[in-house]
Amino acid sequence: PIPCVPWQSQTSGQYPDQIGWLWTQLAKYYIRLSQFSRARDVFEEAITTVATCRDFEIAYDGYVKFEEQVILVKTELAEGGEGDAELDDDLDLRMERLEHLAERQKLLVSSVKLRQNPHNVTEWINRVKIFTDDCDPPNLKRAFETFSQAIKTIDPQMATGRPHLIWVLFAQFYEMYSEDVESGLVDAREVFERAKGVNFRGVDDLASVWCEWAEMELRHKSMPKRGRSSSGRLNFRAKRSSTRQPRRHKSERSKKDCSRAPNSGLFAPTWRRPWATWRA
Repeated sequence: PIPCVPWQSQTSGQYPDQIGWLWTQLAKYYIRLSQFSRARDVFEEAITTVATCRDFEIAYDGYVKFEEQVILVKTELAEGGEGDAELDDDLDLRMERLEHLAERQKLLVSSVKLRQNPHNVTEWINRVKIFTDDCDPPNLKRAFETFSQAIKTIDPQMATGRPHLIWVLFAQFYEMYSEDVESGLVDAREVFERAKGVNFRGVDDLASVWCEWAEMELRHKSMPKRGRSSSGRLNFRAKRSSTRQPRRHKSERSKKDCSRAPNSGLFAPTWRRPWATWRA
């Protein structure tokens, strides 16, 4: 961190709604001293530490204007004939730096929102989309790292949104982007297996995990071996206990019951029938 951190920590408590403006003023102070590298460090620390979108917007706009002004001055020097190969290389470097800053904007805004609430499921999903939908080709390594970080960070009891979605999308990520279909299904099943043990806030989240798992298996017309019987059919019934007696056919039950005639009524023995002596 730069030496201004003690100053920033002291003023943040007094002016919590002016953090972005204070960072920008400090950077301008170094610009007036022609310490451009120090000013750039201030802007970098500002956009990576502020906790509100408003402060980020102020710091980010100041950073962009600073880079554009430096590029403008370098361009005028190069066009005036005062430039050389070293100046051209420095100009190209600054142009690349400005383009990289523009490409990082979505990711930096996402970081600000996650600093406000690290259990925001929707924002974690939007962060993954930055590396999959907004990248061509998709940055699978960064997307995987984001999924892993989200699973470690999100507390299902404190989550904003549906916490099961991050697990379902992680499994679909393996299903969609794996080079080998079988290995992708194996990894997706491992994700669902881990999701079963998560202490979700409601039973609906756990039920949704099971439903998404079943839909994935149906999409690929496959099922884990433990989910099939010896004949190949899906086996959803629980195994019967070995001590439980098998059910008897209705005819067998009636025959057996008749053979065990109860000691009352028409099937009672002779000594229990009061009219037997009178008939005799």
